[in-house]
Order: sequence, then structure tokens, then C-alpha cells
Amino acid sequence: MPTLPDQLLSNANRKLCAAHPISAQHNETIPASRQSAYQVSAIPALKDNYIWVLHNNTDAYVVDPGEAAPVLDFIRHHHLQPHAILITHRHADHIGGIDGILQQFDIAVVGPAEINAITHAVKEGDRYYLHAFDCHLQVLAIPGHTPEHIAYWSEDDLRLFSGDTLFSAGCGRLLGGTAEQLYQSLQRISALPDATKIYASHEYTQANLRFALSLEPENSLLIAAMANCQQIPTLPTHLKRERQINPFLRCRDPVLLKAVAPIAAKKIASPLELFVFLRHQKDIFR
Repeated sequence: MPTLPDQLLSNANRKLCAAHPISAQHNETIPASRQSAYQVSAIPALKDNYIWVLHNNTDAYVVDPGEAAPVLDFIRHHHLQPHAILITHRHADHIGGIDGILQQFDIAVVGPAEINAITHAVKEGDRYYLHAFDCHLQVLAIPGHTPEHIAYWSEDDLRLFSGDTLFSAGCGRLLGGTAEQLYQSLQRISALPDATKIYASHEYTQANLRFALSLEPENSLLIAAMANCQQIPTLPTHLKRERQINPFLRCRDPVLLKAVAPIAAKKIASPLELFVFLRHQKDIFR
């Protein structure tokens, strides 16, 4: 089955795909020892969103549909039956396509209870059963970007659908949650296995690396990462890589602390203080 969204979307969406070309090197492969019941495809949407579709040859689950049209095109092209929409948080670019999809398919909408469109509320510790694939996704509460933000974690397949909490080389802004919440959520994600694939909801990698390089212009890992991210999508990324290049996961790193000390207004005394400083600097970075 072809999985390349730029081969699948309607003519109305091909302009968007041209801005987000999907190349063969980003086809998902799972080691033979860890075969999955489904694969994951990225559908570009809006300005820089990705809608993730978990699917096999017949069935599908949709994560954070910011708009309906490209999802419906994908489903129709592959003759898939969607079973549920999985939502990470309340923002319009993650829920904007729900109504359009529900007009075509009578399916569950899974996510935080605070969102009006949710028909199946889930919270920390819940396990949502993907019956078409006979597997579960664990719900992780990861507040900070918003208070209700959750992620979906597959321990079997080492996949994390992180919404707007963790990006490649970056993290979400504070839009309702607190810095301490977001820091703790990122620490929680960072404790997952090295091989975890991170399915973030935005293509921000190049911009995030520009910020990281502004702090550590001679960091060889960042330089290599920037050289290797010119072809998009840059996602999914791997957690091991993010611990090396993502400043928001390196708040305990004395090398990063030394690098930012000259531009900090006061001495940074803790990893949380470093995180708050980095988040503010990223907010004003141009």
C-alpha cells in the first residue's frame, strides 16, 4: 500500500504537499523483532501541522485532525474504515477537522474531557483499545502547553503521539499551563526508552535548530542535525536523538548551562530555572 501523503491528497491539497514533500526515506519501518499491527502515515495540514493516521490495509485511527479534507482524501484513496479520532488538546489546529470527519463517519472522538467534541473521555493511566489492531495506547497526562494536554503512548511499538508538548529540537509554548508543568511533562517523556519514536504535530525542526544553534553555535551535534533536516518531513524523530539536540531536554546539562550563562540576566540555579529561561528566549527568538 502506498503511504506517501503527497501521492494521496486531492488536487486541492497538492499545493500544501509541495510545501511538505514526503520522501521514501520517511516510510516507516519496524524491526522484525518488533512488528506492529499498523503503520503510521503523516498527512500535512494547514500551515505546518501533521495529522497522523494509524492504519493497516482496511482500518484507521486519526490523531489530531486540524482539517477534514486531507484526512477524508486519504481514507477514500485507501478504502479505509476509520474507527476513532484521537485528540491531544483543545487547540483549533488539532480539532478543526472533527466535524467534517463526523459528517462522513459515525465514530468515537477520544481525548480530554475538557473538549466539547469528545465522546470518549480519557485521562492519565487510561488505556485506549484499538480494537482493529488488537492493541492499546496508554494515555499520559503531559500538561504545560495547555492544562489538559495528553499524549498517546504505545509501549509495544515505542511510539509516542506527543501533540504540541515535544517537537524535534523544541517544545510547545505555554498557552494555559505553567512552566513547571511543561518541564515535568518533558522530563516524563525523556524517561521513555531511547528508541521511542516521537510523532509531534508540527514541522518546526529547522526553526528549533536555529534557536538551539544560537545558544551553542559550535555544537557539532546541532550542526549535523541542521544539515540533515533540509528534507521534510523531519518526523518522526527518536527520543535518543532529542536528548542530544533538544535544549529543552538538556536542562541538567552543564555544557548548555555554561553556554547560556553569558546571556542570562541572573545566575541560573536549577534545571527548572534554565527551562524557564530557554522557553522565554525561544518565545522572543527571531
